[in-house]
Formats: sequence, structure tokens, C-alpha cells
Amino acid sequence: MKAQWRISVGWRRGNAAGSLRRVTLLAVAALVSLGTTEDASFAQAPSLAELVERIRPAVALVTIHGGAGRSSGSAFVISPDGLLVTALHVVEEATHISVTFVGRSSLYAEVVAADPESDLAILRVPQTGLTALPLRRELPRLGEEVLVVGYPLAALLGQTDVTVTRGIVSALRPELGAIQVDAAMNPGVSGGPVITLQGEVVGVAVAALRGTQQVNFAVPSTLARGLLERLGNRSADALVPLRGPFLAVQEVTVGLRRGFPASSSRTELGAECVSPPRYARRIVGVRGALRIGDVLAVVWLSLGRGADINAAESFAHLSADGAWLPPRVPMRTELALRGLDLPPERVCVNATYQGSLLICFSCQFEARYGVEYRVVRVPGY
Repeated sequence: MKAQWRISVGWRRGNAAGSLRRVTLLAVAALVSLGTTEDASFAQAPSLAELVERIRPAVALVTIHGGAGRSSGSAFVISPDGLLVTALHVVEEATHISVTFVGRSSLYAEVVAADPESDLAILRVPQTGLTALPLRRELPRLGEEVLVVGYPLAALLGQTDVTVTRGIVSALRPELGAIQVDAAMNPGVSGGPVITLQGEVVGVAVAALRGTQQVNFAVPSTLARGLLERLGNRSADALVPLRGPFLAVQEVTVGLRRGFPASSSRTELGAECVSPPRYARRIVGVRGALRIGDVLAVVWLSLGRGADINAAESFAHLSADGAWLPPRVPMRTELALRGLDLPPERVCVNATYQGSLLICFSCQFEARYGVEYRVVRVPGY
């Protein structure tokens, strides 16, 4: 009710005290009325808890079974007829995907669209009438408040409900194709929505920078909208699922061949480098072979650039004793490493070598490495 100031400022003769009391009571009543009006207006605006309550039905736990065993992530509904957005890296190794909403049974899900460039995927579930979240058409503003909603650490914390963290848009990173937020992101929240306090999705959670204080990244919702638009106006039922898993090993070879005068020595850092293939996710293995004559040699790989053998970036060492052998009978050392989990960076070959005799019959060596990158390949995208 709107406050009305109905205060008389005159007194009737002979009743000044009563009039004064009436003026005071009316003034107090007016002030109380004003306070009530402001509180009522504030109560009508959605509180943070009310906003989260509206968002909860649209955010799902994603459980995948694949080559790495069982793992989980998050997703959110973008269409009431059964389409959800998640991060591609959540489902890229999946042979079976299930989606679970708060208070509901699990649903089987299929990947119907994917974009390795932006690390996004669209899932389809056999369910209609779902609560969908709107995707904002513009980038968020620097400093805008946001929520991150998802299912982090589901195996540890349980899978019964969402987790909500709050922060701001810390930076816009066009060079990374991402927005940076300081709201906490933990493993399992990947694919969850980054939402404004008005309930619009401005990003999809994808990564947290290890060893930092709340430096986390999300793919802008504009890229999710673009992927959705590529599906056209077809209904969810008409979309053809992509065949997963989408990961395959693609090998890139680096090699080094050197000949040199007897008794000379040299160290070469970054003698030859190769860049990772497109859509590389990580380095999963290395094969190497070192073929030498009258040479003392050590060869190794390093990430990103040439590096000393003891540097943190160096790995996959090959070495051989330079004992003398007759010409054309070279020594050979081989290496095979599996189960690596290194970032998908450029790889460089490095070497230090020395002739072992004053008169050298075969002062040369040849080293080759095959670097196995795990690469996501999505048919038609």
C-alpha cells in the first residue's frame, strides 16, 4: 500500500495536546507504511535462493562409461524437447552416456552435435517438457556477477543435488575463445552453466587453471548458440546421433640425424620440433629409436621448446654407450612409453653427442621419435 502523508499541522483551540499526539501517530504510521512498501518491493524480486531453485531442474549430472572407465560431468537443458549442452571433453571417450536430473531417474543420452574448436557438445535425451535455460546472445560484461552450477566431485560428494558457486566475470579472453570467472570450478562441473543473476547462461564451464587462485574458464554462450543454429530447425527426434567415442590416436614423428668430426662434441636444444595435430587433447605415448656408430649420445624430448635434459618440460630420454664397433654394425636403443598424460603442446627433440675415437669410422647417429597424440575427431564437424 502506498504511504499517504495526511498530517494536520494546525491545532484546535483547547485540544492542542490531543492534536499533537494525532500528528505524531500519523507520522509514525506513514513511516512504517513506507518501510513496509520498500520491503514488499524487495521481496517481489527473485532472491538468489529462488533463482537457484528455478535453475536446478535444468542442470543434469552426466555419467559416462568409456575407455577411461566411469567418469562424470555436468550439462544443462537448452530446449524443452530434450537437447542439452555439455563440454565435449566430458563425453568424447564415452561408449554410453546417461543424464540424471534432480529427483528423476537416469535417461540415456546421445551426442547429436559437437565442436572440437570450442569444446562443446549437444546431447539428446528421450524426454520432453524439460526446463530450459536461455542462452544470452551477447558476451557478459567485465565484473558481472555469475553463478556456476553443476555436479563437481560427484563420486566423492554424492549425486543427489547440484552445487552452486558465485563470483564475477574476471576477464574476457578472446585469444582463448573463453571468458574467465573467479567462481570456483572443480572436476565434474565441466559442461555446467555459468549464469547471470537474471537467469541467462553466458558460458559453459570447461576448465580451471591448476595452481592458481580461482582462474577458471568458460566457453561463451554465443558459441553454444552457434552450434545449436547449425542444427537448423529440426526437432530433437530428427537429429542423427554422432558415433562415439570421438577420440583416436594420431602419431606425429620428430627425427634427428647428425654426422660430425671425430672427438667433437655438441649439444643441440630444440634441434627439431613438431606442432600437435588439430584437435589434439593430450600426449598419450611415445616410441623412440636411437641408432649410433662411434658416438656417445643422449637424445630426449621436451614440451613447447628446446630444454635442458633436467628441465621440467623434458621427457622420453634415449641414450647409448659409445663402445667401439666395426663400421656398418651400429648400436641401437629403443624406447616405448604408454599411458602418458601430457598437455597437447609442441614437442622438440634435443641431443648432446660426442665422438668416442680420434679416428672415427662412423661419427654419426640417427634418432627418431613417434609422439602419440590423443585427438578428437567428430564426423561432419
